[in-house]
Amino acid sequence: MVAGEAINPRKTMPRAFVSIIYRLGFFFIGGALCIGIVVPSNSPSLVGSLGPSAARSPYVIAMRRMGITVLPDIVNALIATSIFSAGNAYVFGTSRSLYALALKGQAPRILTRLNRNGNPYLCVLVANALSLLAYLSVSAGTAKVLGWWVSLVTASQLLNWIIMSSTWLRFNNAMKKQGLSRDEFLPYRSRFQPFAAWYALIMSILVLLISGYYVFIPGGWAADQFIFSYGMIFIVIVLAAGWKVIKRTKFQRGHEVDLTSGLEAIEAYTQAYNASQEGKKRGIGTRIGDKIF
Repeated sequence: MVAGEAINPRKTMPRAFVSIIYRLGFFFIGGALCIGIVVPSNSPSLVGSLGPSAARSPYVIAMRRMGITVLPDIVNALIATSIFSAGNAYVFGTSRSLYALALKGQAPRILTRLNRNGNPYLCVLVANALSLLAYLSVSAGTAKVLGWWVSLVTASQLLNWIIMSSTWLRFNNAMKKQGLSRDEFLPYRSRFQPFAAWYALIMSILVLLISGYYVFIPGGWAADQFIFSYGMIFIVIVLAAGWKVIKRTKFQRGHEVDLTSGLEAIEAYTQAYNASQEGKKRGIGTRIGDKIF
């Protein structure tokens, strides 16, 4: 989705793909290691004596145990910043997905409207309107509603990975059937394929199936937890099957998949952009579409 709005995606996106692994490893694995060193697993603050509150954050507990009074406030501020960043990312992803669906006729046509800056403002409004569901906590309680949405979002993310992995495997199969080499056809090639895609697919399915296992334990059944843990599976199946039945679309075999439409335009854009960069060094502007670089 980001590649569709990047200036030179064939160059910038591979850099982002490669760097994100190191960023995730540094911040998440490194952060977990640091907290594990400072906070014991049986810490009263960690296991729940404080109740459901921000004070149970492992980061805040670690700072307090180190006796640095100002750091917990700094960490909370940074966490709040990351929440806004994640919110922006999801609004972007949701709005662009809705816009793409509307262009293909898979969502209401009105969502294709753009403002003067070329942004799908109606899709952005729909994405932001979903945040109103937070008001469910007024009647059901914050902790309970948070548990609902954590389960729902977890299932949705796992389904995303299942669909992405399946799509890549079908894409790879189509390239093989059409005699296209990954080394020659793709500007960026991920490692350990297709084993990485199979691993992601299998593990995502397993984690999705066991994500709500506790409702099947004797005495642990809760209808709301079952719905939020597994409801997205049925929604996706109904939507996909319904589309196939209503529109009567067919599954394409590897040799039938169109892998080249629009490729010439992308190649031309890339060449024009590279030429513009050369011209920029010489003080000459190059027009690409309605922009001058």
